[in-house]
Amino acid sequence: WADASQTVSTFAATGTGIVVGAGINGMQTVDFTGTASYLHSISSIASVVSAAAWTALVVYTYTGAVAEGVHFYTNPFIVGDAANGEWGIATSTTKLDGGQHDGANYTADSKAVTAPAIKYAFFKYDGTSIYCALNGGPWDAGTLVGNISGLGGALYVGPNNGLVTSFKGSMGDIACWNGVLSDSAVARLTAGIMARYGL
Repeated sequence: WADASQTVSTFAATGTGIVVGAGINGMQTVDFTGTASYLHSISSIASVVSAAAWTALVVYTYTGAVAEGVHFYTNPFIVGDAANGEWGIATSTTKLDGGQHDGANYTADSKAVTAPAIKYAFFKYDGTSIYCALNGGPWDAGTLVGNISGLGGALYVGPNNGLVTSFKGSMGDIACWNGVLSDSAVARLTAGIMARYGL
């Protein structure tokens, strides 16, 4: 993982059952099979997103059994500030959420999904709304939310907000940008992801 300064951010593993796998059409993945198993970085989310604009890409398949929670941060995070719930991309058996806390509300743009099918999605925040484009589809109508209220929380891959329930399944590419990518850039990246994973 390289952050915005192009320096490598080391992740430490908590728990067991995090292994190199081939869980997405034979391509190399990070597979999570344990309970309360996740990756934790010394870097904060400020290294990958800004409060007023960001884009995120996730490729994954979820094999866990966590039902959609009341707030996005109760679901297993694919990437984000899981300890504080300020920002993140999280999933459940029925939804994929891109959410953030604006100081007053925890708000997510959510897309219906069916586990354990392979999913690839872009989320973006333009300072007004969070949008999602799922499995190569168009951007949705978006969900209004204010800027991220805090960027100091550490970056996690895998756990929910309580660091108790964790992601189960396979993760492929995860990428974050501290700005909004152009539609043409998203289209090029989508084509690349589809080719790489045979989607």
